[in-house]
Order: sequence, then C-alpha cells, then structure tokens
Amino acid sequence: MGDLPIYLDYNATAPLLPGVLEAMAEAMAVPTNPSALHSFGQQAKRWVNQSRRIIADTIDAHPDHIIFTSGGTESNNFVLKGFPWQNVLISGVSHDSIYKVLASFDEISLDSHGLLDLSVLEIYLKDQKGPTLISVILAHNESGVIQPLDDVVALAKKYQAYVHVDAVQALGKMPVSFKKMGVDFMTLSAHKIGGPHGVGVLVAKEIFSLHPLIEGGGQERGHRSGTENVPGIIGLGAALRGHSFDHMHTLKRWHQSMEEDLENFCSDVHIYGKDVDRLPNTTALAMPFVESATQVMHFDLAGIAVSMGAACSSGRTQISRSLQKMGSNPKLAQCAIRISSGWNTKEDDLKKFTHAWKEACTTLKKGKSS
Repeated sequence: MGDLPIYLDYNATAPLLPGVLEAMAEAMAVPTNPSALHSFGQQAKRWVNQSRRIIADTIDAHPDHIIFTSGGTESNNFVLKGFPWQNVLISGVSHDSIYKVLASFDEISLDSHGLLDLSVLEIYLKDQKGPTLISVILAHNESGVIQPLDDVVALAKKYQAYVHVDAVQALGKMPVSFKKMGVDFMTLSAHKIGGPHGVGVLVAKEIFSLHPLIEGGGQERGHRSGTENVPGIIGLGAALRGHSFDHMHTLKRWHQSMEEDLENFCSDVHIYGKDVDRLPNTTALAMPFVESATQVMHFDLAGIAVSMGAACSSGRTQISRSLQKMGSNPKLAQCAIRISSGWNTKEDDLKKFTHAWKEACTTLKKGKSS
C-alpha cells in the first residue's frame, strides 16, 4: 500500500476526533427520542442536556442559551429570519448562509487585509432607525482573517444595535467566550471541530424571542421543532471534550514556516491576510497564472487534499466573492487555494505540500508560458 492521502482541508470539515464515533455509537444502539417519557427517552434527554452543558461551559454561556440546529447554515438563517430586523449590516466575506438570505441589507466595506472598515460601520449605524443587527464572521473561512469583534461590539452598544457572530470557523482554533464577547447571538457547527455533520448551535440571549424557522412539536423549548439529533449532539459534546488548543500553537509555527518558504521560493506568491491576525491553521495563497481548479486537481493527483476556498462553493469554478471583496485582483483571486490543517496534521504533511507546491509552481507556470 502507498502512503495515505494528506488531508489539508479542515476548514471544510474536520475528521472525527478520537472518541466521538464511540460516543455516538452508544446512542445509536438504542432508540433515542428526548420527548418520550419512558426510560429510553429520559436517557436521551440526559445525554442531550449533558452536551448542552459541555457546550455552555466551553463557550462561557448559560445552558438555556443553547439551541441545537442542523448546522451553521440553519443557525445563521435563524438569526436573520427569526426577528423583524429593520436594518441588517453584513460584510462581503460573510458566509453564503448570511450573504444570500435577505433581499435587503447594507454591506460594510473591507480594507485590503479583509478587516471591516469600522468608520463605514459607524456611518451606517448613525443613520439606522429601529432594530439593527450587525452580523460578523469572526474568523474568515477562506483567509482565516480574524475580525476586530471588540470594536464592533463597542460601536453596537454606542448605537443600541445587536451583534451576531458567526464563530463556526473560530471554535476550537481560538478562544471563544459568549460572555466576554458581549454579543447577542453566536453560530457554531460540530463538523468543523471534529464532530459529526448535521449538528449546529445557535447561542441566543433570552432577551430575544426569535420566531422559529421550523415549527411543530416545540422541541428545544419551543425554539426549534423536530426530534433532536441525539447521536450528533452527543458527538459534538464528545468533540469538545476531546479537543485541545495545544496543537493550534504548533500549527501556527508550521504554517508560518511554510509561508516563509514559499515566499522565498516564489516572489510573486500572494498570501491573503498575511499582515493581520489569522487563524493558526489557515493559509490562503495565490499562485499567479495558474487557476485554482488546476492546482486543486494537481495536488489531488499528488495525494494532497486542499480546496479552492469556502466549502460551500469549492466545487464551483467562479472567482471567490470574499477574496474580491478584500480587494484582490480578480485574475489573482481565481488562482487562490486554501490550506487548512487540524488535530491530526503532522509537520511532514505541510512540508510535503510545500515541496509539491514548488514543483507545481515550476511545472504549471512553465506550461502556461510555453
């Protein structure tokens, strides 16, 4: 047998952390409906509430703030559609589950690093009347750029606006505290941290009565109807229990070393968000003159899985909206790929990618010029 493929697409989905599958299998072996009054149902309810407490402890929130959903997309939709906002402010790097939900919103411009222009945000806030929501993606899924959330929250408080933070990519990669951030809503997802697909969380302060997107049985204290995904919820709790931040510090060093090596090799490589705070596991870079899809296929044939960008659009060939909103030249943006590592990444994985990238840069660019 040859070497196993190298997986460097953790921002799309992370492999299950050790212990997650086993924890889920226990629940899958028995009938689990937390609404049932018999012993099986009560056991399921205990499992769900145990995971709810684990999540609340992890992000410094009250368990009653936790609403289980089917994923980050539903949670984001819930915030935007569940209240009659008169004004919604978002950025061009927001996830499609925010950017494509409402027919009308104001878009906050970005600087060349991908950071929100706070002066523009304040101009918008000064002119708003009625309930206003600012929706911020805490850590960008493509570039890893981290937004200045403290400054956003301070402006929101100054103008009596509310803040929703999409922390799907941030959870497990940087400290996330619902209480310290001072936001009103937070979105989380299980499969980005090494939990299962199909489980998300909306964290919401009780001052809001969001109108449910899904109605029926009144589960999740009336917020979200439908029998809870008990095995998936247990898997999210197990993933949070098994997660360690220690490896993130190591990944940051490895990514920095990789980026320096590639810059020394190719002077015109472009690394997005290079000079601002980013997630420790994420590098978005452009190989000029070689389209993203060509690179992804080249690396896949070499046994290395990377992506063209956001997982929701990585199967398409269109230029990344987010990178263009960051001011990237469209021709350069169509040559960008994302390398994202995680809990099972080895230093040698990034070194092999670096070697493969150098080879690709030499052969693919040569092919373009011949």
